Amino acid sequence: MVSPGGWNLIGRTPAKLFDRERDGYSLMQPGDTVRFEPVDHAEFIKLGGDDTPLEAQA
Repeated sequence: MVSPGGWNLIGRTPAKLFDRERDGYSLMQPGDTVRFEPVDHAEFIKLGGDDTPLEAQA
């Protein structure tokens, strides 16, 4: 059974956090400050977010 943990408890992001093509693979590095800002569903999709249910992504 899929269960949330880590960032899933806070929400989702349209940002691609990990990318094998990116130098260092990760958008964020140790010591970076992260600020969470709410966006509505339309803005999430506009920014490239994936609204597939989490259980379908497992």
